[in-house]
Amino acid sequence: MTEVKIVGGKLTVNKTATAKGNGKPAKYPYPQAQYDQLLKLAKTAGLEANSKAQKTKAVNSVTRAVLDEFIATQNKPKTQ
Repeated sequence: MTEVKIVGGKLTVNKTATAKGNGKPAKYPYPQAQYDQLLKLAKTAGLEANSKAQKTKAVNSVTRAVLDEFIATQNKPKTQ
């Protein structure tokens, strides 16, 4: 199993040995508290989220935006 975290603005990877599965990555389930916070951010930004499908789409949109911003930030040249 590989655990990835952000520490001090950098990605850190911790690999631990586990039994081999079928080679497919696990589907990422949002912890309820994290899902609720992402949904709150989406609603605050003005995304419509009434049905379950709309809520899922809104949370995924916020997650995508956060990831895009993080990737862009990591790819900027470092100033000395």
